[in-house]
Amino acid sequence: MPGPVECLPFSADSIVDTVREPLLVLDADLRVMRANRSFYQTFRVSSQDTENCLVYDLGNGQWDIPHLQTLLEEILPQSTSFNDFEVIHDFPSIGRKTMLLNARRIYTEGNNTPFILLAIEDVTERRRAEEQRRELETRFTSLVKNVKDHSIFTMDTEGRITSWNVEAERILGYSEEEILGRSFSVIFTPEDLQQGLPEWELRTAREKGRSEDERWHVRKNGELFWALGIVTPTPDANGKHTGFSKILRDMTERKRAQDLLQQQADALREADSRKNEFLAML
Repeated sequence: MPGPVECLPFSADSIVDTVREPLLVLDADLRVMRANRSFYQTFRVSSQDTENCLVYDLGNGQWDIPHLQTLLEEILPQSTSFNDFEVIHDFPSIGRKTMLLNARRIYTEGNNTPFILLAIEDVTERRRAEEQRRELETRFTSLVKNVKDHSIFTMDTEGRITSWNVEAERILGYSEEEILGRSFSVIFTPEDLQQGLPEWELRTAREKGRSEDERWHVRKNGELFWALGIVTPTPDANGKHTGFSKILRDMTERKRAQDLLQQQADALREADSRKNEFLAML
């Protein structure tokens, strides 16, 4: 039969109970000497079912994992510790959860016998949110890569291209392999480069949240095309600025049609002006 539970000093007990995440204090045999209030609340167990039990016997054997046992057994003799050991398990009272385990050796004041402090963090919701975010990113990436008539690409904070969709390759002529890492200024005309328009676009987008214009751009083969461009900053989940995204729509045909209509309108005005001059002469 196991001996009585060795209690921690009162001050240590108080500290353990103030910690919000579940904690276990294990002896050299990996028996539970102490569990904090959060552990009992999280796993919905009693002290009678926990204290003086081997950690592997708790619940329905959720901690009976060979690799975890190896890590715990090495802590006291080898003065090791481990962080973020992940356990995914169907717990008896709380269902399927993802837990991160952190363990290290501790001493208590006035007692030279070392103990193991095992902290357990429930990251189920965080993992679920990460999976949802990855799923959304995958869908967004698929959408961006297959969208028609719009060149869409992303850049880092310096304007170096980090992603390139299929339409960007079709409209601009560069393959993803040859454009990644290059400055997006490669699509600007020499005149716009001389005026510093690429830098102006990024600066305006960063300061105002958006930069929009219509101008001539340059394809890989040197051909000019008229495009509507929008640049927006791209923050991460914490709101930190990580780069930019740019959408370009090839408006060359519309531009040519508008120019042709303008030329025809100018020609009509010129003909009307000459007619009026002729009539005035008569």
